[in-house]
Amino acid sequence: MTNWDFDATDSTVFGSFTRWTEKFGLFHYNTTTKNIQAKSYCNLNAGYLGFNYAKDQLIVNGGSRITVYAGSYSGNKAIMTNTNGGMMSSRSVTLTPSVNVRSRVLAGEKINTLSDTHNFIFKSETNEIHFRVGAAIDLSKGIYYLDWTITQDNYGAENRYYEPARTMIEVVPKTSTHQFSVEQGTYTIYVGGSSPSIKVSVGNTPFSDVTVTPALSSGADENVTFSPSTLRFENTDTELFFKINVASGYDTSLANPKTIVFTLTGTDNEVFKAPANVNFNVLSAPETAP
Repeated sequence: MTNWDFDATDSTVFGSFTRWTEKFGLFHYNTTTKNIQAKSYCNLNAGYLGFNYAKDQLIVNGGSRITVYAGSYSGNKAIMTNTNGGMMSSRSVTLTPSVNVRSRVLAGEKINTLSDTHNFIFKSETNEIHFRVGAAIDLSKGIYYLDWTITQDNYGAENRYYEPARTMIEVVPKTSTHQFSVEQGTYTIYVGGSSPSIKVSVGNTPFSDVTVTPALSSGADENVTFSPSTLRFENTDTELFFKINVASGYDTSLANPKTIVFTLTGTDNEVFKAPANVNFNVLSAPETAP
């Protein structure tokens, strides 16, 4: 509840409890005549109930739903304690998410969660961890839920934390929405040499895989190759690298610049957009060191 839910603000009274109900009314119901003989009015006789939590809370994504496109993972979402930046009340708390079996469609393994850095574990000095939610490309759109269980390593015999509330997951149908990016620059490659490593990145990883393939826009040239020839992004990959190689047999009379285009294949390619084109120049190797 927030202050505007109350008819009056009393910092002493309203600050005494962690949570408050909304206003409620009282009714006197006559079971014989089956009618209400008296009642209070919320605008005149407001009543509230206040509660304190017996344990500390773990709050997932601020209590809000998590939206994910089928065929990809969401960005990192926070799980936070209500310790206001202080130390944990336990040595560690390990969370285990599972898809609620009463969801509209049984998702099975088509919804997955990853906690890349924290592995779903709060340490004593941690008050925030992160995780991601992914949905298979063939999962039906709709609302699903994550249930949470926790294991606590306590300083004493008593558990100090509640399990997080159930988390709503909204799965959106597969849509070409996530953009691959390529590191742009002025790439000059001498005959017989290679470019620096060029980064290809994406903000949201695929649920299964997407392969990015570079190629010359003018068509294949046996003297220009890429290593590796393809970049396979899986669910933990946000960036991969490739190089442009120019063999000694390259014909330097060909016009510059050359343009690299990218195509996408793989299980989840429909959810992603290919990187922008990249240009590079090929020059004859200098006869003396610059």
